[in-house]
Amino acid sequence: MMGARGRTILAMRVVAALAMAAGGVLMPISQADGANDAGPSYRRLFLTDEHVDRMENLRRVLHQPVKYPGSPVLKPERPWETAFIHHYGTMLHDEEQGLFRYWHLAAPRIEPGQTVTVDGQPHEKWGCFAYATSEDGIHWKRPSLGQVSFEGSRDNNILDLRGWEGLAILHEPKDPDPNRRYKAFYQMNGMSVAFSPDGVHWTPYSGNPILPCGSDTGHYVVRDPRTNLYVAFGRFGFGRKIARTTSSDFVTWSEPQLVLQPDEHERSGPWPATQFYGMAVDLYEGLYLGGLWVYREGTDGRIDTQLAVSQDGIHWERVADRATFLPLGPEGAWDDGMIRPAARFITRGDLIYIFYGMVNAPHQGPNVANLVRKYPGALGLAKLRRDGFVSLDADDELGTLVTKPVTLGTRALHLNVEVRPGGEASVLVSGVRSRPIHGDHTDVCVQWPEGVWQALDGRTMSLRVEMRRARLFSFWFE
Repeated sequence: MMGARGRTILAMRVVAALAMAAGGVLMPISQADGANDAGPSYRRLFLTDEHVDRMENLRRVLHQPVKYPGSPVLKPERPWETAFIHHYGTMLHDEEQGLFRYWHLAAPRIEPGQTVTVDGQPHEKWGCFAYATSEDGIHWKRPSLGQVSFEGSRDNNILDLRGWEGLAILHEPKDPDPNRRYKAFYQMNGMSVAFSPDGVHWTPYSGNPILPCGSDTGHYVVRDPRTNLYVAFGRFGFGRKIARTTSSDFVTWSEPQLVLQPDEHERSGPWPATQFYGMAVDLYEGLYLGGLWVYREGTDGRIDTQLAVSQDGIHWERVADRATFLPLGPEGAWDDGMIRPAARFITRGDLIYIFYGMVNAPHQGPNVANLVRKYPGALGLAKLRRDGFVSLDADDELGTLVTKPVTLGTRALHLNVEVRPGGEASVLVSGVRSRPIHGDHTDVCVQWPEGVWQALDGRTMSLRVEMRRARLFSFWFE
C-alpha cells in the first residue's frame, strides 16, 4: 500500500508529465470536450468523430439490433384494427407504473360498399388512435377505456382523440399544470395538439390547428434540455423529406424548416429515387438520434432504416456510411416489405428496446403493381446493447483512440467495452496507464494506481485508449 509521501510524489510526477506533454500550457476549459463535474454527464458515443481526435488500427462498426423471434408482439386482433396496427405513434416506458405504454394508429378493414358505425355515425373510411400497455414489451393488454362507441360497444381501447396520422406523445411529469403532463402532437385538419393528465383522457387545444400544413406518416416531439424548446419533426408540407418546428409553450409553433433530404449521392447514385419517408427522432445521451426510413420508390418500393445523428436537430450526419441499421426480414415475413422504428429508443438496464412497424410487402408505387399483403401491419421488437449503435473495434494489432480534450474531476471514468478472450484494454493519461480491463462490460469503472486520478482533478487533457481484440462503445464520467 502506498503511503502519503508516495502518493504525493506520484501526484507531483503526474502533474509534471502533464505540463511537459502540453508544452507547459494546459488547454483552457472552454476548448475541452466537456467538463466532468459541470452539467449532465452524458455518455460519449462514437456515431461520429465528435469525441475523436485521432485513431489508429480501429474500425467504426455499426451494430444491428437483434429482433425478438416471437414478433410481432402486437398484431391486429380486434374489429377496429383488422386493417393494421400502425407504428405512427409513440412508445414510452413509464417507470412509476412499470409499464410500456403505446399510443398508435389503428383502422378496421372496410370492404367497398360497407361501413362501420362509430358513436352512432356510419363511416366508409375510418381510423383511430388506440392505447395498449405491457409489463415486458412482449405481452400486451388493451385496456377497456369506454370512450368511443365502435359498432355499438364501448368495450375497446380507442381514445377519444380524433386525428389521423402520427400521434407524438411527450410525458413531462414535472409540468406544474397537472392537466398538461402529457402532450400530444398530431395531424387533424393541419397540425394539432392536445393535453392530458394521465395519457388516457385528452383535451384538444381550443386553438387547433396550430400549423396549417398537413403532414402524413409519423411525428416525433422532444424537449431540448439545452434550449428548453419543444422540437417536433415530420414532413410539414415538404414531401418525403424531414422538417422541424419548435415551440416554447407547445401551442405556438415556428414556421417549419427543412433539415434533412436525400443528397446528391442519393439523387444520382444507384438509387436515384431515394426518398425519406420519415424519421423517428429521440434524444439519446444528449444527441438527437434519428431512425431514418429510407424509401427507394423507383426500384423495389421497400423501406428499411438507417441512422442519422445531430447535435442541434438542424444539422444532421448520416451514421456508418449509410449502412442499414434495422433490416428487412426474409421474403414472406411480416416485415419483408417495410420496417420503421417507432419513438423512442428505450433504455432498460443494459439494453435498448426498439419497437418497430412491421409491414409485409413493399409500398405501393410505380414499380409495384397488384400489391397483396399476406399479413396486416403490426408491431415488432428488437433489442440492442446499451450505447451499442456503433463501436470502435481493434483486432490483434494494437488499436489506439485519442479523444478530444476532456476536463477531469472527481467523477470516475467509465467505459462500455467488450474485450474478447486474449485481448485487453487500458486507458492512459499523460503516460500513466490504468489497470488492464478484460471481459465484456456495459459499465466498467477504470481503475488507476493509487493517487493518479486525484492528482488530475481539474486538468484538461486527452484520454488515450489502447485495445487489442476489443471494441469500445462509449465512455463517460460518473
